Amino acid sequence: MDNENVKQEWKKAGSDLGHAFAGLGKMLIRTAKVGMEKADQWANSDDSPKEEKKPEGQE
Repeated sequence: MDNENVKQEWKKAGSDLGHAFAGLGKMLIRTAKVGMEKADQWANSDDSPKEEKKPEGQE
């Protein structure tokens, strides 16, 4: 293998690695977005336990 072939292999490996990191970054952002949407739904939901109303005169 000569110097030029090694150089080209490193360039391709660097490019492939760069694309892999870009894909990973996008996946992390999409995952965070889904998590934020779920957290927002939870925060805005009214799923707290309802207080039972007791008949008047009973405590």
